[in-house]
Amino acid sequence: MLRRSRRSVFSANFFVGLQRPRGRPRFDESCSTLEWHGGVEPFKQVGQRSVLCADAWGSSLRRIWCIFEIWRCCKLDLRLDLFTAEGQLTRRSSTPLACKIREQATVLDLSNTKCSEKSDKLMIEKAVKTSGTTWAQISGVIQLQIASLVEFAASLAISRNALTGEVLSAEDVEMQMSETSEVRNSSSIISDCMQGQLQRILVVGQGGTGKSVFAREVVRRVAQAQFSCGVQEAVIPLRVPLAELADIKDRPTLRLQAWAGRAFGSDSDEILRGDRRLVLVLDGLDEAAIARRRILDWLRQWLQANGHRCICTIIASRPSGTNQVLASDGSAREPAASVVLCQFSETSLLTQEPLPVSSHVRLHGTGQSLGAGTVLSCDKGFLLLKKEENGPEPGVHSLKVRRKGPESVFSDVVSLDYADCLAARVILEPAFVTAGGDPEKQRHRVVAHRADGEVWEDRSPIYYGRMLEWPRGAFPCRAFLKTDEKAADDRKVEDVEVSFRETSAGIFLEGDLEPGDEVGLGSDGPRRELLPLDRCFRVVLDAEVPRCPASLAELGFAPLEILPLCPPVASRISKFGEEELRALPEAVWQTPLMASILGTYPRGQKEEELDGATAELVLMEHAVETLLKQAEERAGCKELRAELGPLCLAKLQAGQRLLLESDFTSQVVFQEAQLGHLRFFEPAGQAVQLYHLRMQEFLAAEARLASAQAPSWREAFAEAQQQPMLRGALRFCLMMQTAHAAEAEIDLKETKLVAADTEAFQGALLCTEKLALNLDENHLGPEGASSLSSALPKRLRQLQLDLKENSIGRGSQRGSSNGQEGCSRRARA
Repeated sequence: MLRRSRRSVFSANFFVGLQRPRGRPRFDESCSTLEWHGGVEPFKQVGQRSVLCADAWGSSLRRIWCIFEIWRCCKLDLRLDLFTAEGQLTRRSSTPLACKIREQATVLDLSNTKCSEKSDKLMIEKAVKTSGTTWAQISGVIQLQIASLVEFAASLAISRNALTGEVLSAEDVEMQMSETSEVRNSSSIISDCMQGQLQRILVVGQGGTGKSVFAREVVRRVAQAQFSCGVQEAVIPLRVPLAELADIKDRPTLRLQAWAGRAFGSDSDEILRGDRRLVLVLDGLDEAAIARRRILDWLRQWLQANGHRCICTIIASRPSGTNQVLASDGSAREPAASVVLCQFSETSLLTQEPLPVSSHVRLHGTGQSLGAGTVLSCDKGFLLLKKEENGPEPGVHSLKVRRKGPESVFSDVVSLDYADCLAARVILEPAFVTAGGDPEKQRHRVVAHRADGEVWEDRSPIYYGRMLEWPRGAFPCRAFLKTDEKAADDRKVEDVEVSFRETSAGIFLEGDLEPGDEVGLGSDGPRRELLPLDRCFRVVLDAEVPRCPASLAELGFAPLEILPLCPPVASRISKFGEEELRALPEAVWQTPLMASILGTYPRGQKEEELDGATAELVLMEHAVETLLKQAEERAGCKELRAELGPLCLAKLQAGQRLLLESDFTSQVVFQEAQLGHLRFFEPAGQAVQLYHLRMQEFLAAEARLASAQAPSWREAFAEAQQQPMLRGALRFCLMMQTAHAAEAEIDLKETKLVAADTEAFQGALLCTEKLALNLDENHLGPEGASSLSSALPKRLRQLQLDLKENSIGRGSQRGSSNGQEGCSRRARA
């Protein structure tokens, strides 16, 4: 082991990976010797260190005793130096030998280290496990001795095909910019990110579309660009799996530091120091699940303090993780949409609703998109539709303003659609309470401006059921609640500087004014009470608007959608010819995951199974069965599938993905997974996870259908609404139930489904003869109806689809069709 040399230097007695034949010390003696040396302060002084001698083949990095001794030295803060025949090896060494050893260390695989005595290997693995450290951390400690931080960050972002073990090369896939509908290849997107031209983007795609591969490719490209330019560690690319970040609970405000400590050890301080520039890639927002709110709270604070250091911030997520807008400060909220009242200039607009500064917006005209922009400023004011005869001229004037008294309460304006009629009270009263009112104790009234120009007012007790009698043309309406008390006459009067500006929509007032204030506009006219419905906002954009848009829609981070693979790219991944692919269902090759699984499917064996609608299920079963077989043989566990199914379901129901050691009945399975011996799993900090989330969803669906108390479709959809991580499992449940059925009947009437819930139907309705789908009285809207149309099977003989009261417009909303052509038309109706 380590012994004191004549030069007071700790020398490791293993050269070229071989220990001196002086008799191997016992394991416990080795540990205690190291701990004794680590506790003696003189040995930690300058000049006292541990030494590892490495050869061109990296033999010492393949022996478990050598790896263990290095780790113990680092654990005890004993300095470690690496030497070759050429001298000391450092991050800056550039000789061919140094580069070769560094390359071997970068791809270090500790799961296959050698040991002449199996009992020694078992003891060392046990010691590492009980210390709370993982082999991934040990590998990182060693790599960081000789590899730069950029190289090491790149080594954390390697993608592998679990079925073959091969390192995956990222394909240049197509991505669509949601703001402009422009289609670009992923390579050009990454280039813009590296140059800071795309500073904050949200990459959205369904499971298996290659989001994580894209995230890893960003890291690799950033690292490659720096070394090709001869610059090292100027910019650190970091890919942070958000499922791992969500697993950190002890220091919520220091999540990134805690994660980096696990991944980079003591070098994490160097990575996160204030002068470091970062390309930050946050992978799997949807996989943060129940911790998503905490992650976004952390991200908001972190970006406020460190956003200037990020050349680019990238978030990757399934659509289920992006139902809310992620703003530039990292906060999450419902996306804002606003009617544009008028246009001041080519970059200045007057809107009904506020739009946060730095948010991305898309501008819509009548039936077309007019482009996109970023909000530079948003100032509140009031719009008075009627100009007073003796009112002030445009400009800045001092007005006498009688302030709102404390007895008056005005809620914010709430927009209500026809589908909100029954819930109007539930929506409006919380807004009144937020403003300081009490609907139970205070008399109040509702004021609503309808879309057809009519105004509705009612005093408490308010009969909201009257809204059900309104025509559909009255919606959406804008409403608020206010106290129904007479204002005091002795309210405070102040002189306020107010800017007047004439617009095509009326007079725009801008100044220190609030709803409930009374202003005198004419020289001798009555005072005018400002209402919440008069509130409007002057928005300035960074891009010119050619003509006044009808509305603006907030987009948060600039969203990009990963598009389906084209045949040439899918052919390279799957090794199938393009003509062969075109003969197969698109579901089995239009995503990188399915194309890679297709490439491992045995040729000539049951290929007819890939011709039908169930091909996706066949391939997923093939992948899961192959990986489970390897895991069961390696771990000696024959019932792994039966154990994993309920476990996967329970994790998704709890909004989690990571599997902990306590979740397994067989500790051997977890330990082998942590060591990287089981390709079905990936180490994830102190936990493990299945190779792909879709495989976890597949097993969860099997467990759900096998349960003696399997829920009804109504219960299953309701559960998925509460926990979006269950949508993928719900989709597989639909596939498994309809795959070999001639007929299917699914009743989801009045289940409060929204557009996002139709994600579960995509490619999942596989029955061949008749489908009866009742979606009456939900909230799908036009977007949900369009998504549902693309999800309906095209080879049915009969389709009965009920869509009444879904806010998708007038026309046929209930129908029955016979024959393939009729079904296709009905699905698009």
